[in-house]
Formats: sequence, structure tokens, C-alpha cells
Amino acid sequence: MTTEAGSLKLILTSSSSSYTPGQCVTALVMLACPSEHYNPELKELDIKFTGIERTDASWIAPSYRSSLPPINTDKRRVQRHLVNARLQAAAQGDFSFSSSIRKFIIRFQLPLWLPPTYKGTAARFHYSLSVTVSHFNSTKHDNPSTTTTTTIETTSIKIPIKLNPLLLLTKHHSNTDSKQQTDILEEALLHSNPDTCMSVKCWEVGTGTSVHDAVDHIAKIALEHASMNCMSPSSPGRRPTIDFNSTNGIGAMMGGVALSSSSSLLRMHKSTTAAAVGSQVELNQSLAAADDDNDEDRKNMNTATRIEAHTGHGSRSYGLRLGSSPVVRVNLAPPLEGVLCAGSTVAGTLDFSESYAGTTCDVNDSQKKGTKCIQVQISLESEETVQPKWQKKKNASSSAAGMVFRNVQDELFEVTIDTELTSFVFSLPQDSLPGFSCSLISFRWLLRFTFTVMVGSRVEELEWVLPLEIS
Repeated sequence: MTTEAGSLKLILTSSSSSYTPGQCVTALVMLACPSEHYNPELKELDIKFTGIERTDASWIAPSYRSSLPPINTDKRRVQRHLVNARLQAAAQGDFSFSSSIRKFIIRFQLPLWLPPTYKGTAARFHYSLSVTVSHFNSTKHDNPSTTTTTTIETTSIKIPIKLNPLLLLTKHHSNTDSKQQTDILEEALLHSNPDTCMSVKCWEVGTGTSVHDAVDHIAKIALEHASMNCMSPSSPGRRPTIDFNSTNGIGAMMGGVALSSSSSLLRMHKSTTAAAVGSQVELNQSLAAADDDNDEDRKNMNTATRIEAHTGHGSRSYGLRLGSSPVVRVNLAPPLEGVLCAGSTVAGTLDFSESYAGTTCDVNDSQKKGTKCIQVQISLESEETVQPKWQKKKNASSSAAGMVFRNVQDELFEVTIDTELTSFVFSLPQDSLPGFSCSLISFRWLLRFTFTVMVGSRVEELEWVLPLEIS
């Protein structure tokens, strides 16, 4: 993103389009002076990484993060900081030595407990990185006897930082392990100080070194610093810190004009407290393994029906029965991408042949004992659920069902009274967010099937939900 104010042009670019909690964010700030006849002198860089959480008081209990004061005055849509890291660094010199361009590298590590970027009904999470540059502006008057006027001008720029969900469950972890991981994340979120939970660092790239080499050099220094902390004799028994220099999010930056490897003009801003570092270490050890949810969760045994699930060669088959009578067999085709992701196609078939065979088992009494699906409704939905602990209880009889928010993305309706085999196709939105669960809400994608079944002379409705795992 680029912004220009007065005599200074400001460009801010991040190294990746999205990040995951625990990764390092690397960004490049470029300052350019478009005018050859103007050479402003820098005063200060004000860098902020901000995460804001907006909760709806109609659904969220007032006790949620009540110790942290809100940053707005709206009593219904309450906004609070998740993180508010700031670095104010003095900068000196003008643009004469660097061909009217100066570059700075910003780097910080995201806490593991941050929820992903999300825009829902009960809660919303948004993150941004902003840079404000202050510089001196000297104005010379035509009259030589008039004193030159010096003022301070500011130029600001802001870009969004997208966070992806942090996967918790693995196929080797039990539900108890998953709950312990979630509890650790919740404790870290509820007791963290947004102003001191992380630190922002900044270095200037001078003449002679490309941006890529500067980023690699910074990563190497940070890795050595982390290793020294782990082996420090002054802190026996200290647990290893998080890999400050994971290759995620550091990779190749843009080339840019060759600038320098001179020593940094900006000092590190070490605002992370020992307690915050300790909690981060705990989180790293507790969340060391991350993988997809257990496949058994997909089977979703429904109380109204019996489901027989089979898998093979990437396809999945589910046989639905009403009592002992077969209703339909749902066959899901394997996704073309290998796994479901944003923009993927969800396709399958509905096979009613077993149901038709069941209606002719007893020739003398087929209308009474047979089952036949006369119509089907399928919807692709996203579902947001407020965690039970933070649900606002409007009265003693309030149920959790009122804290589930469904968003129908696409829908299909078909009469199947004379159908033995039919198909369905849905496309996931290009901006689909993978399912996640945090201390406040959980989010997932699903296919909802509603079958209208004729059992003898009466009509019954059968609903079945199939969760979808999107990576």
C-alpha cells in the first residue's frame, strides 16, 4: 500500500498475504522524496500493530474480559484491544545519502493465543499494522531577511494483517488434550496485557545491501539470540523459547533498490515482560503438534437416524436409515484439489435405490412398511457458536440453541418421489475461512440435509448434518 502526503511518499508491504499465530511478521517500509529540490529530515517513526476484538453484548456475557476497559463508547458493540504493540523510534538524517529512498524492516512475532481474522455476528477480530513518519519541513521565504520556518509534518499508512486459524487437534490427541490446549489459550487471552504481550522491532537498511540479505541477516541474529537464551547459565532449567526465526513469513521479500548493511539507526523496543515470555513458552510446548481434526468427527452420529459410513480412494459414503429401513446413501466425491479449500467444489450423489428396494420387500403390505424419500433440501452453511462459558443468559430457561448463528451460502431443493439417483454440486466461497475454535466462539462449515420421508401412510422429516474440514 502507498500513501503520499506533502513532500514524502510512504510505502508499506508485508512479506505474506496471511499469517498464523506463532509466526513472525516481516514488513518493509519505504520512504521516498519525490521532489529533487526538497530534502526533508526525519524525526521519528511510530509503528503500531493493533488487534481489535468487537463483541455483541446481546449475545456475549458482560463478564467476558471485563477487567479490560473498552476503547469505544457503544454499549452493545464493545471493542477491546487484543494486542496493542507500539514502537516509537527516533530517526535521524535526510535523504541525500540514499538516492531519495530510505528503507526500514519491521519484524515481530504473533502470540499463539490470537484468534484469526473473522467477521461474524457475535464477535469480530481485526488486525492492522500502521506506520506514522514525522519529519521536519523547512520553508524558505523569498525575503532573505525573513527567518526560515520549520514545521513538523506527519505521513501515515495502514495495512490489514490477516491471521489464519491455529489448528489444535491431531489424530493422536484425545478430546481431553484438545480441551487442555484450548484452556491454555483462553487463560493467555484473558490474562494478557495488550500493551506488553509482544514487542515490535525495526531496523534501517542502508547503502550496499539488498532487502532480502537484510532480512536473512536479521533472522540469523534473532535465531542466535534465542539459542543463547535457551543455554544461558543464569537461568537453569529454563524451557526453550519459541523458534523466533521460523521460516514461515520470513522468506523472500521484494528486491528493491540496493541499500546498506550499516548498523541500525533504530533501537529495539523490548516491552515484552518476563511473564509474557513465560506464558508464550508454555503455549509453544502445549501446542507443539497441529493437524486436522479426527476423521471420526465427520461421521456425526445423528439421534434421529442410523448412519453407516464407509471411506475409500478419497470418497466417502454414508448410509442413512430410519429405524431399520434404508432411506438414502450419500456419496461424496473426492475434491479435485485433494483437500477442501477456499473455492473448492463439494459434489456428491444421493442414491435412493436401497429405499426403493425396501418398499417392495412385502408385496401385500408395502405401503405400510416401506419408506420413500419424496423430497430433499441441501444447504451449504457456515455456523458460528458462542462458547457456553460466555453465552449471555437472558433468563433461567435460555438454551444454547439461541447462540448458534447460521449463514446459508447456497441451497438446493429437489422433489425425489420418483428418483433413484440424483446429484448435488456446491462451490465454497473464494474467501472461505477454515473452521476454528477459540475461547469465545467456534466456527465451522457444514452440509445440512433435510429429507422428507414417507413411512407407510405418514410423513416424517429427517435432518442430517455433515461437517466439512476446510484447510
